[in-house]
Parts: sequence; structure tokens; C-alpha cells
Amino acid sequence: EKLDELTKYVLTKEPEYQEYIQISKALKEEAKSLYGESKRESKNAEKNALFDLKKRTGNAILTELKRQDSQIKPLIEGVDQMQSIYNERSFRTLKQLPTNEYKYSYEEFMKRRKQFQQRVVTQRSLRQLNRTINAHEEKYHASKAYEEQQRRIQMEQERQ
Repeated sequence: EKLDELTKYVLTKEPEYQEYIQISKALKEEAKSLYGESKRESKNAEKNALFDLKKRTGNAILTELKRQDSQIKPLIEGVDQMQSIYNERSFRTLKQLPTNEYKYSYEEFMKRRKQFQQRVVTQRSLRQLNRTINAHEEKYHASKAYEEQQRRIQMEQERQ
């Protein structure tokens, strides 16, 4: 019922809808002049076309509402989770808390905070990683060159 009202509202706001109605009426009149008037209600092309248009519009509205609902649902769940955490904890001032309870609540807070933190790779850490890799690569090449040079020296000594 509400969907029908919403569909009707959406269609009446569209300027092409009035044009569609006029064209469908013209087609109905043309079919009536060519084939005569039908006694069966199911053969009313104009009525069937309007019903089909309303049905498709209603389905499009439902699809859009479902998509928006799936986008909003995680946000609502996050708010509910934050609300439950807020209700679970009584926020008393630090002076009211005994020192052990304060320490425990701080440790618990830090533990929860770490659960939600995401590791972020920064430009600085990427540059540092590249420098380390390059240093190891240079060390590897230098080691290989040194070993090759040692083999050459050993082969020269064996020849003499």
C-alpha cells in the first residue's frame, strides 16, 4: 500500500510519465480502430502497460531501499556497539576510582584500543624498508663479487 503510494508519487513527478500515458492512449485508440474493441479485460494494452511500468518502478524503489539499508546497517551496528560499551562502563571520575581499578580500566582500554587500531603503512616506513632491502642487496652483490675475486686469485695461484 505504501509502496503503491510511493510509486505513484515518483511517477507523477516525472515529466516523461505524462508523455508515456499520452502515447499509450494513442496506441490504444489505434489498436481499437484496427482490431475493434475487445471484451476481455486482459487485452487492454494501455492498462497492462501502466501496470507493468508501476511494477517495474516499485521493484526499482525496493532495490534502491535494500541497497541503502545494506549501507546503513553496519553504521547502525557500530553505533549500537558503542552504546553498549558506554552503558557497560560507568564513567566515574578518576578520583573516585581506587588505584588498582584505575590501572585495570586503563589497561583494558588500551587492550580494546589495540583491537580496533589498524596498522598503517606510512611513506616513512616504506622508504625505510626500501633502504634496508637495498642495503641487503648491495651486501649480497659485494659478497658474491668478493667470492668471485677469491676464486680468480686461487685459480691464478694454482696455475703458477
